[in-house]
Amino acid sequence: MSKMYKYQLLPPLSQEEYEALKADIAERGVMVPVEYDEEGNVLDGHHRVKACQELGIKEWPSIVRIGLSEDEKAEHVLKLNVHRRHLPKEWKQEKAKELREQGWSYRRIAKALGISHMTIERWLGKEGVTNVTPENSNNPSTVIGADGKQYPAKKPERKPYLVIDKPQDIERVVKAIDDAADAIPQKRIELKRLEIIAREKKAEERAKNIAIGQEILPSDNIRLVCCDFRELELEENSVDLIFTDPPYPKEYLWVWEELAKLASKVLKPGALLITYMPQYWLPDILSQMTKWLRYVWLGMLYQPGAHNLVHPLQIRVVAKPLLFFAKDDYQPRSWIEDVITSEGRQKELHEWQQSLSPALYYIEKLTQPGDLVVDPFLGSGTTALVAKKLGRRFIGCDIDASAVTKAEQRLVDAI
Repeated sequence: MSKMYKYQLLPPLSQEEYEALKADIAERGVMVPVEYDEEGNVLDGHHRVKACQELGIKEWPSIVRIGLSEDEKAEHVLKLNVHRRHLPKEWKQEKAKELREQGWSYRRIAKALGISHMTIERWLGKEGVTNVTPENSNNPSTVIGADGKQYPAKKPERKPYLVIDKPQDIERVVKAIDDAADAIPQKRIELKRLEIIAREKKAEERAKNIAIGQEILPSDNIRLVCCDFRELELEENSVDLIFTDPPYPKEYLWVWEELAKLASKVLKPGALLITYMPQYWLPDILSQMTKWLRYVWLGMLYQPGAHNLVHPLQIRVVAKPLLFFAKDDYQPRSWIEDVITSEGRQKELHEWQQSLSPALYYIEKLTQPGDLVVDPFLGSGTTALVAKKLGRRFIGCDIDASAVTKAEQRLVDAI
């Protein structure tokens, strides 16, 4: 059956009613969202879709309902329409009889059709429709009450749903639902968030098969390794730029000296290590890193949008520091600016994810195609993605297997 008409459970509009609806849509657009199931079947809004197609309208507000059973879809469609349509008594009586024979309780039928359950009982009694026992019912979620009548066994679970702007996005919804599986929250969810959940789910499944020390090669020039950065195998004096973002909490302060020690071995003489850093620990970080590298400069990343607040100091954090260190004397390769503006907060792939613009700017300015860029704290793979876009070789690692698999998928998706 066509996805358009599979759930058209109510009688069609008269030609006069349909033409009035079509004229209203032509003047004002679709005012009530069309509803779909997760397979792209129209649940509610068949006439609206038909009118849009005839008018050449390609986009209309839509809602995608997720996880409804066939029984629940029918109930939802009826509830939406009985209050909206002036349906004849005869149609309601026939529908009540049909639903009762499918195992629906009087109260459930009454709620779906917007009629008192006493009226439903009177109608069905006249029709001679017998009670349906749980054994014969297609609706196992009902129970027999003390009065001998059927009632829902429990309050129905809240089902997730999405609001989308374009019906063409249904294909994205279907794919994301399939990938996200049981990780979908029971509430309203945006398509972008659903796709993030789907990616995370896939990454978690992939991560189960990733061992410490294992390499993943999304392309000939890209190496991702699941390992502690201190175990990352790099040739001495082989790296043209390290661009990275270590963890900020106090318990990770030891990381900065180890990072500087690694850079002092693998960077080419005169090449830079550029790292994001937390303002809180600037003195500690400088004292540790200058044991191994030469301090060059302090840059800043301006971050528009929502800002973190440091309440004890009453400081609103609108910028993030970037530290520049060199192996031996710094050998500039290009003029660079020390203040970069971020394109906004981006945390959909990793809690410490950074925006693309700083990595894009400094990698392009400080390296040439074919040069080697390294990120010892891979995270969501932002540096890897930029290196790939600019034609640089890249090696990155993370001890978190799920981070490595997310970075791998991000690179694959960018192909």
